[in-house]
Amino acid sequence: FSMAAAQGPAASLLALVKNEILETVINYVAKLSKDRDGWRVLVVDQTALKLISSCCRMSDIMEHGITLVEDIRKSRKPLVEFEAIYLVKPTIENARAIQKDFDARLMYRAVHVFFLDAAPESVMDILQDGSSRLAKVIKTCKELSLGFLPLESQVFTLDRPNALHDAFSPKSRGEPTDQIASQIACVCATLGESPIIRYQSGGRSQNARLALAIQQRVDLLRTYNPKMMASAQSKRRSQLLIIDRGTDLMSPLLHELTYQAAVYDMLDITDDSFDLTYEDGQGRQQTRKIILNEEDELWVSQRHQHLSSVSENVNRAFKDFTKRKEAETGKPAGDARSNLKALMSKMPQYRAEMLKFSVHLDLATQVNKAFNKKLELCTRVEQNLVTGVDEDEQKIKDFIGQIASVLVDRSVGMDNKLRCLMLLVLATDGLKPDELQQLFDTGNIPYTRRGAIMNLELFGVTVDSAAAGKNKKKKMKRLPREPEFKLSRWTPMVKDIMEEAIKNRLTADDFPATKDGAGLGANAEPDEDDTVTSARKHHGWAKNRADKAKAKDSGGAKAALGKGGDKQRLIIYVTGSIGYNEMRCAYEVTQAYPDWEVYIGSGTTVTPLRFLDAVESLDSAADRDDKKAAAAAKDDDEEDRPIQVVKGKAGAAKSSRAKYEGEEAV
Repeated sequence: FSMAAAQGPAASLLALVKNEILETVINYVAKLSKDRDGWRVLVVDQTALKLISSCCRMSDIMEHGITLVEDIRKSRKPLVEFEAIYLVKPTIENARAIQKDFDARLMYRAVHVFFLDAAPESVMDILQDGSSRLAKVIKTCKELSLGFLPLESQVFTLDRPNALHDAFSPKSRGEPTDQIASQIACVCATLGESPIIRYQSGGRSQNARLALAIQQRVDLLRTYNPKMMASAQSKRRSQLLIIDRGTDLMSPLLHELTYQAAVYDMLDITDDSFDLTYEDGQGRQQTRKIILNEEDELWVSQRHQHLSSVSENVNRAFKDFTKRKEAETGKPAGDARSNLKALMSKMPQYRAEMLKFSVHLDLATQVNKAFNKKLELCTRVEQNLVTGVDEDEQKIKDFIGQIASVLVDRSVGMDNKLRCLMLLVLATDGLKPDELQQLFDTGNIPYTRRGAIMNLELFGVTVDSAAAGKNKKKKMKRLPREPEFKLSRWTPMVKDIMEEAIKNRLTADDFPATKDGAGLGANAEPDEDDTVTSARKHHGWAKNRADKAKAKDSGGAKAALGKGGDKQRLIIYVTGSIGYNEMRCAYEVTQAYPDWEVYIGSGTTVTPLRFLDAVESLDSAADRDDKKAAAAAKDDDEEDRPIQVVKGKAGAAKSSRAKYEGEEAV
């Protein structure tokens, strides 16, 4: 499999952030140092550790002169022979921790501080305290634009687990608009974009405030960022759309039957990893932690495929692999499961590659087993509700009758009953109180779980149709599509919005711009003059692809390439959270419209069950991790082991404090 083909043509956020860490931070310090080839210590907080782990391996940072990665919260021994790089969030706590390192003695020979985002004056004042020992050794203090977490090549989050609660709960402590705006502006800066910023009207008033706050931050960053400045002067401006979560509450609740979404919904996947038990070439049972990320090309190539084709695709890929190795094994290619054990025994040098085939054959099998008759029933009912038609394209007349078979079936779990009930309320624009009560009784829905239904009102949804006013929430007109699978007829609304934005069909009333929005709207025609020099290509942000010819018009969208084969970018931010089916849309639209690169992000990502839990908890105080984090910071005052950075994970290293010489973790 080709990674480039698998993840699509868009520039990877993971690669851009990795380059920023290695070049703008680590290599920058190396060039300043008298001992360029010497070893340095990297001190991080938990946010920076997540960031590094998302896109770097331990070997990546070791190759750039980092001998040790340490936690800023932990007690550490002085290493006065090394220079230290601090990569942390710009908080008062972190600034005081850096200062404290030098209160009693010299901790490192020299200090280079890199904040992930803009630092307030209160933070800078601590570092600039001339009376401290720190002031004598600090050599660098820079602000970066890395205040977000790249989850995939075209997906980002703000690493805010309580984002939905902050945005929609009446018991929220308030949404930190300025912080969120700064984080989203960091995404723009990383992509080298100064986009036209638009927000969805008719939803929360906070959407407009957030858009204006992002605009202010982008304007400020642009003065320091040549790529953003060039982007702002381009005739083919990129766009940033802020979409209200309340626009589409159906997508994050549905049983999705594409590989990635189904794996996360139906199996026990925690922190993008799971434990795989397999039999090695000697017939011994082994357990290994598998991380699902873009290091695995097989995962990237299959994650957006329908479940019905994944096993066949993996088998085909395995046969291609074995054909290439036939000369070494003398065994003809055959079924993957029958050959894997033999090949692992005969070709141990290819064990890692063969293990990937085993992983995805096993995952696909587990998901297909989990998708039993009861889940098939739920999925069929869900699709009928959200599309308004059955599998034969006949209009649904009795929505309540559709859900009856799910509610009366005692073998259907309570979570799945609630998901169907929520979809029913959304599909019918509310129910009469007696109808809703009867459904609660039919499904034996406990009173303590009914908040999942009633809390839909917090998104502007009508739950009680009898109390609904005349001013009903405006519904978006859906684009016509031809579904390939009967149980996958629904398309997330965000995909329609992406395509309408690319075709310049989003009206200025529905998606007003903070400024520079002239020419945007359903009736506007794109400028025919397309002679602007590519800002990103000029600065090395995009490869010179062999697509200088005019790109084909995709579904009515005008060609957006500049002289150097540049593309326009569409950045989507959904308030609260996004589901895996919505993440998939960014890749599908990018492939369908060759002139555009689409990125999508939110406060956090959710599976349907996590979204259900989040909605159910909106009328309660947020379950925050502040106290847990504080406890973790104090749980160990003794000398701690250094952190080992693994792409996709982070944990304590098993090596000594000296130069790491062990085998790279995988």
